[in-house]
Amino acid sequence: MSQSLTPRSGRKYDEIIDATYRLLQRNGYSNTSIAAIKKDTGASASSIYWMFENKDNLISTSLEAQYPVRTIAEDWSSFSPEIPLIEQLRRLLGSVLESEQRGRAVRTGLLLALEGSAQELPVQEPYRRRRADALRAFREWWRSALVASQSIGDVDVEQAATRMSALTQWFLDGHFIGDIYLKDEDTEARLELMAQTMLAAATSPFISAPEAESTGLAADEAATPADLLEHVRVLVAQRGYEGATFNQICSAAGVARSSIYWKYEDKDALIKDAFVGPYLEMKGELDGLPDSSQVGIAEALAHELVAMNERLAASPLVAAGGLLIAAQRRTPPTPAGRALVAGSRASEKRLAGWLETTDLSAEVNPTHAAWLFNRLRIGMVAGVALQDNALRISESMVVGAIQQLRAHYAAF
Repeated sequence: MSQSLTPRSGRKYDEIIDATYRLLQRNGYSNTSIAAIKKDTGASASSIYWMFENKDNLISTSLEAQYPVRTIAEDWSSFSPEIPLIEQLRRLLGSVLESEQRGRAVRTGLLLALEGSAQELPVQEPYRRRRADALRAFREWWRSALVASQSIGDVDVEQAATRMSALTQWFLDGHFIGDIYLKDEDTEARLELMAQTMLAAATSPFISAPEAESTGLAADEAATPADLLEHVRVLVAQRGYEGATFNQICSAAGVARSSIYWKYEDKDALIKDAFVGPYLEMKGELDGLPDSSQVGIAEALAHELVAMNERLAASPLVAAGGLLIAAQRRTPPTPAGRALVAGSRASEKRLAGWLETTDLSAEVNPTHAAWLFNRLRIGMVAGVALQDNALRISESMVVGAIQQLRAHYAAF
């Protein structure tokens, strides 16, 4: 009598797909194993391998199953000259930011893209393809929008469209990593602020002012790591939090476990020391903002963004590993992940408090403005970490956009 095989569909197939996706969100690529999936689902290895060619095929299939049928690129595929630009932005941003299913799928794909050990593997293809398609769609949409504008003048349309597509991706990446989706009493106001900020940038020096020149500060991770914490950063960026084991760290650093335990209680404490301080310092903790009566709001915020941009260029491993740790949603959270999320929230709260002391608070809700600024900063980190959306912003670009936004709100 022949043995019946589990069909490539049905309840068990769905259980395996769902379990793989859950494990992937929590553990990353390196530590999502067939053994872990077996344990979670009760399926045998033979039935899993009958349904899926290998681990990569299983992970790719599980991620594809989570994406909505309609992609972000399809949403942004056509610009309508007869509809006001702000109305189109509201609709497009709402369709992206208010979808929990899309938010979780994009965040998981982004985590895979950040994990170095998954580079160039089929598991990255679903997310990388969608991301590349979205960036192209953003550029085409903004190109059409700028050409249709009556006030573009002699602006280089290609440069302007590229900058606006980068800004769009920054905001969306920051949202997917920081929020997953928006659904609270402030959702409409936050969406409106994001849409108005994009509109302001598209009609300001942001699209035409010169980019910042490089300071010549070299990326400190480009050389062979010289100390223990640098080895930790390399391994976490390559393998994720779970995949960077204590044995691998000891082997890479050429040290005995006992010498590490002399200073650190466990791997959690070691990874926390390697990432939390450097990542928050790189991103900027916003604890040194100037007296608002002594400096312009636009100038102060522009200075913070440009300085962060330079630090990002010099710290790609800190950016990739720190973002990977902060974005993973493990239960319970890792000490490093908890500290990074808490640090990001604290800096956002500090910025909101500072904005309350300025005259901007009469125009825009300070909490909403701080939320948007922080999403922009997270998106900038993602662009550098993924090496596909980096832009050297200058103070004149940022100041121009903020001043244009303020002029809009002041007119009401």
